[in-house]
Amino acid sequence: MPYRGIGREIRSLNNLIKRYFEQSRKIQYVQSITGSNSYIIRYLAEAEQPIYQKDIEARFSITRSTTSRVLALMEKKGLIERRSVNQDKRLKQIILTDEALELYHSVMKDIEAFETILIKNISEETLQQFERTLQIMKDNLKQIDNDS
Repeated sequence: MPYRGIGREIRSLNNLIKRYFEQSRKIQYVQSITGSNSYIIRYLAEAEQPIYQKDIEARFSITRSTTSRVLALMEKKGLIERRSVNQDKRLKQIILTDEALELYHSVMKDIEAFETILIKNISEETLQQFERTLQIMKDNLKQIDNDS
């Protein structure tokens, strides 16, 4: 199969996404949160059930150590709290602070504007196929981890 450069293109798209958010955020938000923090805040704000570290690891396909570091920094910034749960004191539920909820509502406007720009001129059918393709790529890479 010929080399297509798909990984390079995904990396390039990721760089453009980062640049968009770096340029579009208000200064106080840039100082408070990073792009990845905003996605975690959104995930927590929209969750319909309690969220734990393992859920964040799975949702964002990041390692336990990376998740621990990110959550520790978010806790230090006053964006989250980790609370023990009654059934298992070792398990810590991740909860947003009031400050983080306020940031969430502000950042959501930026994210919605970004997604509108990102998918402009793309049909619903094409978007659905793209989402399926991304999931297959992620599954392929997860399989490598499982085989190791």
